[in-house]
Amino acid sequence: MRVVSVGRLTQYLKTLLAADPHLADLAVQGEVSNLRRSSAGGGALYFTLKDDAAMLSCVAWPSTLARLPEIREGRQVIVVGGIGLYPARGTYQLVVRQIRLAGIGDLFAALEELRIRLQAEGLFAIERKRPLPRYPFRVALVSSSAAQGALDFRSVVARRSPHVAIHHCETAVQGEAAIDQIVAAIAQAGRLSVDLIAVVRGGGAPEDLLAFSAEAVVRAIAAAPLPVVTGIGHESDSSLADFVADHRAMTPTDAAGSLPAVADIRETISGLRRHLEHAVTQRTMRSRQRFSALHARLLAVSPASRLAERRRRLQTCIVRCDRSVERLLERRRAAFAACGERLVRGITARSDLARHRLALATARLDGRNPEAILGLGYAIVRRAGRVVRDTRELRSGDLLEARLAYGTVAARVESVAQHE
Repeated sequence: MRVVSVGRLTQYLKTLLAADPHLADLAVQGEVSNLRRSSAGGGALYFTLKDDAAMLSCVAWPSTLARLPEIREGRQVIVVGGIGLYPARGTYQLVVRQIRLAGIGDLFAALEELRIRLQAEGLFAIERKRPLPRYPFRVALVSSSAAQGALDFRSVVARRSPHVAIHHCETAVQGEAAIDQIVAAIAQAGRLSVDLIAVVRGGGAPEDLLAFSAEAVVRAIAAAPLPVVTGIGHESDSSLADFVADHRAMTPTDAAGSLPAVADIRETISGLRRHLEHAVTQRTMRSRQRFSALHARLLAVSPASRLAERRRRLQTCIVRCDRSVERLLERRRAAFAACGERLVRGITARSDLARHRLALATARLDGRNPEAILGLGYAIVRRAGRVVRDTRELRSGDLLEARLAYGTVAARVESVAQHE
């Protein structure tokens, strides 16, 4: 028995294939799948031609591409060419010389019919799409934990939005069995205490994404009680799940990017804090201006100034009385005594009224002080330096600092109860 090398045997088989006239000029019909263009070799076009029984690898070299029509995944085509052998891998392939379109594949035609029917029902209407929550803190992830799409989604969320908790709803993402699992996972996500549902899957051949175009999956997304974002496949991929989703992201990474980043949230909070500080400053300034005006008006009609005016008038009366007879002087003195009593009572009443108004104005001013409420028994609670406004921000064991009217108190959370 003669021993030969792999290379010589492969070359011999390649020669046999090239010499066979039946394999040199073939016309083969099938459905296009796994369509891709290579960056190496000048941009050759590779795809698989398949039917119900078998699959055949095909290659169209750059010199041939200019003469070929545009082909897409799922198209039925007739490929004219010859069988050749690729020595580096020891595989045979059909080297394409010509391609004729033979119509859309049966599977994709059925999907098109389903799309038209569901669109007529209004499932893809813009009016029924719900806005995504502005600040979601809990997201239900419907995907396979081993899928690259789920891993990409988690990686981006951990980097951009670490405040978002992910609840994984496990499901297969391709194959016939995946349809029921995806429906069940979406229903499970709808029962969770989350803000958003994300349905994601990485890229693949069109037939690998068919589960996300199943009618049951489309209707499950439409019936979900929460907004749904999809990130299925690559940018060029599309499924009926994308049409019915409230928001379609081009990839799982883009789906994770639709969540607000921590940096953006911090910038928003900083802007709100600056706005609040400006508003408090402006209000305090206006209150001080009103107090100053009120104080100036009060000084303008003070009891001391009015008493001085009365005394000047009284001195004039005394001078005039000196020029009169004693009897007239006595009458004037009696009148002056009575006038003096009335003056004292009047000044006293006006003084009391002015003090009362001053006390009311001071009380109103103090009531507008943002920290005055601490004196009523309230406290400002902070965790890690940030003000706590919602019990949902707290967890058991958190260390808190409570600022009171006089001093601060450190505390630890034992339990958290939420009220409507």
